Amino acid sequence: MSLTVPSRVDERQDELSELDRSLIRMIRRRAELVGEIEALRRAAGLPRTELTRENRMLKEYQSGLGRPGVRLALLLLELARHRS
Repeated sequence: MSLTVPSRVDERQDELSELDRSLIRMIRRRAELVGEIEALRRAAGLPRTELTRENRMLKEYQSGLGRPGVRLALLLLELARHRS
């Protein structure tokens, strides 16, 4: 029995919602890791951030996602800096 179009749409929307929840979990985990790394760097007497690492990240996101990827990477950096 084949699925109707509305039920296929519902299925895909459910899948999309799960992906969104997964992304939120990963972004929060990423921010936690950034905090841990910053604490370790400060304890070692190093600057809180490593700009060359951030630049590599921006280039990686641009390479994988184009110009919008850079905006996404900048948002991720901002979220990590302003974690609650």
